[in-house]
Amino acid sequence: MPPSWFLQDINRFPRAQDIYGRNLQVVSVFDEINRNADAKAFSALMEHLRKTDMKENTVIMVQVENEPGIRKMLRDYSQKANSAFHEQVPTQLMNFLVKEKDNLVPGFRLIWMKNGFKTSGSWEEIFDVRAPEVFMSWYVAKYINYISKSGKDKYNLPTYANAWLPDTDEHIPGQYPSGGPVYDMIPVWQAAAPDIDMFAPDIYRPDFKPVCDRYILMGNPLFYTRGQAR
Repeated sequence: MPPSWFLQDINRFPRAQDIYGRNLQVVSVFDEINRNADAKAFSALMEHLRKTDMKENTVIMVQVENEPGIRKMLRDYSQKANSAFHEQVPTQLMNFLVKEKDNLVPGFRLIWMKNGFKTSGSWEEIFDVRAPEVFMSWYVAKYINYISKSGKDKYNLPTYANAWLPDTDEHIPGQYPSGGPVYDMIPVWQAAAPDIDMFAPDIYRPDFKPVCDRYILMGNPLFYTRGQAR
């Protein structure tokens, strides 16, 4: 959650909106002002770490944001988000998916396969009912990647993004944050966020080991900071 002063200044820092145009309690990743403010703060943190900890190296990696994504909605419905949703899927993402087609995590491969592995088109034309989550994952990941890179330019420590997982595989985006680095969306995050070193699940589900097994696919290092084994 951003600080209260950040959320209160809606005119300066636009928020994500629901389908009715109401502001949500999360800033929009489609606004450069939000992104630049986040990056400025993160860069200042990394500069502070460089000055105070570079010799002893107490801090070995840094989490960027926390359990990102949008809850209770499939995606951001603000004007800028709507415009982006009706554009073609970025070539950068499609090139990555084509290159990694045989290595994709099974969940995402199934999403792409259902519409015939199309390599161009709108978000809905390629990803059908999962389009909102794929769309949000791309833009949330790009937003956080920008922040991560800005911080690494000050002090090049490894960074990671953590995921609020669905309670079960049947849960739909919005019941968990839509756009976060959940297992099915790892390929999208890898394509959009090359300056984030790993994606880490917060594991509070009973199937601890199966979740870990999923998060080692596509070369992702297994790492988690919160959870409970059962």
